[in-house]
Amino acid sequence: RPGWNVPGVDYAVGMPTGTVLKSWTTINDANCTADAASGLIACYGTGTETLDGIDFSTGVGGWIYIPNGGVSNLVVKNSKIACGTNHGVSYNIQSQNSGSVTLTNNTFDGINCSNVQTSFIGVNGGALTLKYNHFTNAGQHIVEQVSGTLNLVYKYNSINRIALTKDSHKNYMQWGAIGAGTTMDVSFNFSYEDFVKSDVA
Repeated sequence: RPGWNVPGVDYAVGMPTGTVLKSWTTINDANCTADAASGLIACYGTGTETLDGIDFSTGVGGWIYIPNGGVSNLVVKNSKIACGTNHGVSYNIQSQNSGSVTLTNNTFDGINCSNVQTSFIGVNGGALTLKYNHFTNAGQHIVEQVSGTLNLVYKYNSINRIALTKDSHKNYMQWGAIGAGTTMDVSFNFSYEDFVKSDVA
């Protein structure tokens, strides 16, 4: 084993035990609004949005979308990020903005995601920080850098059971068109698998 403490083994990661969660359908403010019918949580505002203790799996399931020019700083923490009854989008969290997205102490669980290509996070540049999260049952990838210049901090996370769907790729990070100036700090993460994947339909 490594000489450093292992996330999910030596210390807890993911949503803290005993967290009281609110449904994502309660999100409604100047920055982000939730559509209970479609599951879209659209963050078209221009300020900072903090989502703390949210259950994204209730009802049809909620997914976050930040358009170009949307919220400049999104923080999601102490939450359960998962699919509901009608999940068919490509990402649980998608940012096409050049702002900042910070995800800490969340449990991502893709076991009920129906889209073959569902990945947890997709970003088009900006800054992305992932710390103390637990990622499990990913349909495909954990993070997709689609385009742009990205400053990534990806540390102290536990990852297991990824690329569950047929023809998917086991990518902890997938890089697209990487802009000049992109930086990354990827360290002290822990991954394990406890299943044998089959691509038999």
